[in-house]
Amino acid sequence: MILHYLVLIVHFVAVILGVGSVGALAFLVGAPLTERRLLLRLVFFVSGSVGLVLLTGVPLVAMAKDHPEEHIWLRLVTILTVLLGIVGGSCRALLQKAPDSVPPETLAKLRSRLRLMTATTAAIIVLIAVKPG
Repeated sequence: MILHYLVLIVHFVAVILGVGSVGALAFLVGAPLTERRLLLRLVFFVSGSVGLVLLTGVPLVAMAKDHPEEHIWLRLVTILTVLLGIVGGSCRALLQKAPDSVPPETLAKLRSRLRLMTATTAAIIVLIAVKPG
């Protein structure tokens, strides 16, 4: 039982760090995005937290009792979390190729991906809020 709570705590901390980082990125979507290192750091936090959420989510599901009504919800959240990780990885790759001052064409691609990350995070939060059980 103690292991369950420890995994749960790590899971929630990862979720909070990830949502906070995506929230910061969402605010930066409308701002002049020229500081490449800050953006890379935030995208790194998102990617790291997504990985940690997936790694801690698997044991949580394994420790939980089987509830068939949660299977569809769990699949949707997992798919969206993986999508968030993929988009975060593409943002990171885009930023790593850019010079220190991010060019306008890269900013346009980055802004669209950041919007997708924000929408995906909002969808995950909604799914968690309406979770059955």
